[in-house]
Order: sequence, then C-alpha cells, then structure tokens
Amino acid sequence: MIKAPAPMLIAVGMYLPFDTTFAVFVGGMLKLAADKFLIKRNADEKQKTIVENIGILVAAGFIAGEALTGVLLAALVLLGIPSITSLLTGQNAFEFTGSAMGGWLSILIFGIVILGLIRIPLSALKNKVE
Repeated sequence: MIKAPAPMLIAVGMYLPFDTTFAVFVGGMLKLAADKFLIKRNADEKQKTIVENIGILVAAGFIAGEALTGVLLAALVLLGIPSITSLLTGQNAFEFTGSAMGGWLSILIFGIVILGLIRIPLSALKNKVE
C-alpha cells in the first residue's frame, strides 16, 4: 500500500523487539557500506557476487550459532541449571555483568562481530582476485 521497496521489513519491525530489529538495521548498514566500498574499488559484478555470497554465509553462520546457543540454554533450563556461568563457576552471574562494564563488554563483542562480517567477505574477495 505504501509502495515500500521492502514491505516485509516494515512488517517485521512492527512485531519484533527493538533488539532484533536493530540487528537487522546494523546488517543493512553493513551491506550498504560493503556496496559503497566495492563501488569505490570499481569491483566487477563477479567480485560483488563473491563478497555478497561470503557475507551471507558468515551472517547465516552467526544466526545458526545463535539458534544453537538458544537450544543449549533451553536444555540447561530444563536440567535445572540457571546459567552456563553457574555450571562452570558455581556463581549465578559474574560481578561485572550488573555494572557498566558489562554493557561495554557487550558493545565490544558486537564490534568484533561487525568486524568479522566486514573482514571475512573482503578477505575472501582478496584471495579470489589474487
């Protein structure tokens, strides 16, 4: 009705929590950055396809890893284990998770994931070109 280029994304944004939709937004920004980088490098269509396919594989791997982690955590809950931290250390949570350091640690890990989503596809392009 509004002739949006991707109406499904608008619909998904209406019912998913902000955490999930923000991850989709960051993925879209990474795709935009990769496209602009490839245009700047005057990459041909074959090179663009290589980067896009590798990027999709890496992102799918992250999604599958997150799903497997969810299944693992669900199994721990069924076994009566409150967390992996409790299983490994005997504590319910690390002390820094309730402080600002836990938030910064999350941002750092998110940055590492973003770096992986950029570097892995571009390194595959470099290896295919050489």
